[in-house]
Amino acid sequence: MIKFNCFNRKADGTPVVRDLEVMAFAEAQVGDYRPELLNTPGKVDALHFVESYLNADVDVHDILNVVPGMEIDGITVFRDAVIRVREAGGFVSKQVSAGAIIIDKSVIDREDGFAQFTIVHEGGHFCMHYPAFRGKDSLAARDKIMCRSSVLESDRAENRKWTDRDFMEHQANVYAATILMPRHTFVPFVMDLNRKAGHENGIFMRPPIDPFFQYRHWYVFLEEIGQKIAETYGVSESAAYVHMKRCGLIRTEDPNEMPLYIRRGIAV
Repeated sequence: MIKFNCFNRKADGTPVVRDLEVMAFAEAQVGDYRPELLNTPGKVDALHFVESYLNADVDVHDILNVVPGMEIDGITVFRDAVIRVREAGGFVSKQVSAGAIIIDKSVIDREDGFAQFTIVHEGGHFCMHYPAFRGKDSLAARDKIMCRSSVLESDRAENRKWTDRDFMEHQANVYAATILMPRHTFVPFVMDLNRKAGHENGIFMRPPIDPFFQYRHWYVFLEEIGQKIAETYGVSESAAYVHMKRCGLIRTEDPNEMPLYIRRGIAV
């Protein structure tokens, strides 16, 4: 397994790393795991990748959710810990060992590619964020990281100061998207779809907001392209849209707009 070597870290172990570095690391792992995935668009078996390549133990449980609307979809355990799960009609405390990844049963039951993304997202925490949870400060004192639906597949808000937790969630999202949609195949594949949709330069230009349909999200114009990406890579359409933006394949009419990985710069 190709390991994540990051020598620039915050005091608590949080990696200081650019999106491009995370993407290059993820693609190196894909090439080591299944080289053909860097040549031909295809699906990654997320569970097999995380268990056989990253050597993490993945288990499925009905995770206790305390706050409605803030459901926990995945947990990565860095040190032996206790989690609350539903068993036999009630909730019980369950001991889990360091190196375990717990996926909520409701996620596994989904058929829209979200489970694939969630599993690899937790794999990103597993292989990139151990130092941030095994040290001695307040953040590292925690034995696990719990990921909610609101952080998975999304592009984090840029209108507020990010916390170290935000940075790690973002890094895990970039990692998961790149494992599942490596740029080697993703960029030419999507540019071809964009050209066939009438975008000559291969970049999808977001249409201006229609004042009569101001609540209609712009990605309705990308529905067919999103569906083809989802079918080809085994991801959700929302994950496909975010990765298109990240790779500079969706732009506005603003000629100065740059891909997210350039505009954001350091992803920590």
